[in-house]
Amino acid sequence: MSHTTAARVAVAPELTEGKPDASAVAGRPLLRARPPSPAVTTVPPEAERLLENEPVMAHFGTCVDGRPHVAPVWFRYEDDTVEVVTTGRKLENVRENPKVSLSIQNDDDGRTRWMVTLLGTATVVEDEAETDAARRRINEKYDAPSDAYEENRLVRIDVGTASYRTY
Repeated sequence: MSHTTAARVAVAPELTEGKPDASAVAGRPLLRARPPSPAVTTVPPEAERLLENEPVMAHFGTCVDGRPHVAPVWFRYEDDTVEVVTTGRKLENVRENPKVSLSIQNDDDGRTRWMVTLLGTATVVEDEAETDAARRRINEKYDAPSDAYEENRLVRIDVGTASYRTY
C-alpha cells in the first residue's frame, strides 16, 4: 500500500475490488506517489539539494529498551552527514543507542512534495567549539538567532542508508 502524509491513502487495487471508487477523498484527487527509490548507501544528488537548502523539520527517531521516541528537530545536511543540536530524551537515547532515523518531508498545502528517510549512526560531540559552530549553521538555515538553543548538544549522524520519493 502506498501512503501519503496528508491523511489520504492510495489503496492497493486488490483491496478495492468490488468497492466504490476510492480515487478521490473529500472531493480532491488522491495523490499517487512515484515508486520509492530503493534504499541506497548514499543520498541521491536530487535529495541532497533538497536537504541542504530547504528549512524543513525532520522527525528524529531514537529507540532505547524497545521504546521508540520520535521528535521534530532542525538539522543541517552535508556530505552524508546530518547535524542536529538537541537535549533531553533524544540526547539521552542517542547516548544509549546510536542507531537513529530521520524522516524529512516537504508539503505544499498539506500535499507531500517529497520525502527522504535516513538511517544512520549518531555520535554525541562533546566539543564546545564544534557544538557552537554547528548551532550557528543550523540556526542560520532556519533564520534563528545564532545563539538560540545554547543548552543543546551537537549530535552528528553518519548516514548509512537513504530512501527518497517525490510526489
